[in-house]
Amino acid sequence: MKHFASTPRRACVLVVALAAGYASATNDTSLSAGSSRMAGMAGAGLALPFDVAINGQINPALFARSKRKFDFETSDGYYLGGVTYSALKNDLTNVSGGGTSASDALQIAETLGNAPIEFGAHADFALALQRFVVSFSGGADVTSDPNASLEAWSNSGGNTAPNNIQDDIYGYGYQSLNFGYGQPFETKMGQFAFGAQLRFIKSYYSHYFVNAVTQNNGLAADTSGTLDGYTWNSSPASEMGGANDLTSTGTGLDLGFLYSTPDDKNHFGISALNFVEPKVGFNETLPGQLNQGTNATLASQDLNPFRRTVNVGWGGEVAPHLSLAADEVDLGNDAGQESFRAGADYSFGHGFGIRGGYDARDRFAVGVSILGINLAYSGKDPLTLSYMLKY
Repeated sequence: MKHFASTPRRACVLVVALAAGYASATNDTSLSAGSSRMAGMAGAGLALPFDVAINGQINPALFARSKRKFDFETSDGYYLGGVTYSALKNDLTNVSGGGTSASDALQIAETLGNAPIEFGAHADFALALQRFVVSFSGGADVTSDPNASLEAWSNSGGNTAPNNIQDDIYGYGYQSLNFGYGQPFETKMGQFAFGAQLRFIKSYYSHYFVNAVTQNNGLAADTSGTLDGYTWNSSPASEMGGANDLTSTGTGLDLGFLYSTPDDKNHFGISALNFVEPKVGFNETLPGQLNQGTNATLASQDLNPFRRTVNVGWGGEVAPHLSLAADEVDLGNDAGQESFRAGADYSFGHGFGIRGGYDARDRFAVGVSILGINLAYSGKDPLTLSYMLKY
């Protein structure tokens, strides 16, 4: 994911510093902090009227359930796939740079080229003024896809001569300013609510090839790009046109519907995210293609994580203090994210609670509330763009 304009640039430098303060993570994990209980329920809850300023980004009809004149909510997190936080150090950089840079790509290939990895972070801030909500969201995702030769060379400890080794380092970042509103309609049959959210998105993309090009006998590893006697090269892929990163801007529209039974204990929701799709995608060259010649025909695909998705869900209070939720996300798999999610939330009151959930993409989550602050830990954070660069 990537970020926004001037001031938030380094402030939104991908929340990795925030993550370090919480825990030392292991492979394929994520940690979230903030006001959204959905993170602790594996992303389930698009029909539950919890944390409506933040969760309204998943179903804008939830904005209609805002009961305060003024409400501020925030949610931040990171995820790691195939790598530990300590191994990354400072390899995740500005959103506005596509989440990575030429020097970062070089470092990742040299030190983490033994297997594919993926990592990223996100941040969300929402301010509700009754049913009007202004929010800001952003994040970045970086994927490293080494070829078999680089994996073999890295796993050998660099003791063999590199042979056609290559790593493709991709980055995608975004920053989005959002304006939402929800309107309820009270009837004898229960409450109906409709909502909409207008999104102004700026996205960033980067793709670097990294390979070892020259043998320099006797040279040791140093910061200039040499390792074990070989000079490494990091250069933008062909679709970059010589630039270090590309940018795109677009406007999107989300729509949502929510029905609540007269006793307000059962809720049924539908959302059409990116009903109007923002044109913030890029034509990315697929991994393993080092030929950057102008006449080369390179396999590519369109990368745009903001594709239209239709989502449905149920949420309800099944016992005092106990709520359950079940969602079907991305009906028709239009965005490649189709999944079933389910979760449970138990509130002890006075700002304390526990929750858990499961996503059919083999992701679990657990969460707690401590004095009103929600923390979540999961096998992958389903609220991030963590799968957008998977092949």
